[in-house]
Amino acid sequence: MATRAAVLSLKYSLLKISGISESEIRAERLKPDQALAKLSSGDLDAVFIVAAIETPILKKFYEVPGIRLMSFDQADAYTRNLPYLSKVNVPRGLLSIGHDVPRQDIQVIAPTATLVTQDNVSPAMISLLLSASYDILKSYSRLQNPGEFPSSMGIDFPLHTDAEIYLKDGPSFLHRHLPFWTALWVGRFVKIVIPLLVIFIPLFAYIPSAKNFLLRLKLAQVYAELREIEKMRLILI
Repeated sequence: MATRAAVLSLKYSLLKISGISESEIRAERLKPDQALAKLSSGDLDAVFIVAAIETPILKKFYEVPGIRLMSFDQADAYTRNLPYLSKVNVPRGLLSIGHDVPRQDIQVIAPTATLVTQDNVSPAMISLLLSASYDILKSYSRLQNPGEFPSSMGIDFPLHTDAEIYLKDGPSFLHRHLPFWTALWVGRFVKIVIPLLVIFIPLFAYIPSAKNFLLRLKLAQVYAELREIEKMRLILI
């Protein structure tokens, strides 16, 4: 349901920014196989699909004679106006070398999938989610460069602080060399101990001074008592 709503929102955004009103076109919501059949028969002029290039249904589309992948000549303009879109260059023959699809280098636009969490999500979960994302996306598509995703590009939501650190520096030293739960507890221990040391270490430097101050107070009290005794002795004499 959310995916369908996102596709519709993207479609209307593209129409609006292109200066095309809904009344100027006749749009249908179809399943991919239905869209393919109508496109092949000439009942549809174009089909709008949001899917990975490796999706099997796309192969059915570009194997039909007379159907081609549309190139967005104004892709840069679209991506500047809609930041959640990115321009993707498709080299000649990438989809099918045998069918020579596409028959020339083209550029398409692609929406950015955003991973969203609650504000109170654990920092450990952030690291775990991003680590899993790297594992999934490192060889996900022929259209992306190695290590390109996950990234902070095209994000509409505020970026979590721990996610920003992870995307910039990668997993921490602990997570690279220790099991997950061990790294988690060691990290928590360090986060607690280091601030305490920052507070208490300067205090330790004042301990000798405090001891000397207390000693001087005691000595002053003793001297005061001795002076009182000396005064009493003089009076008695």
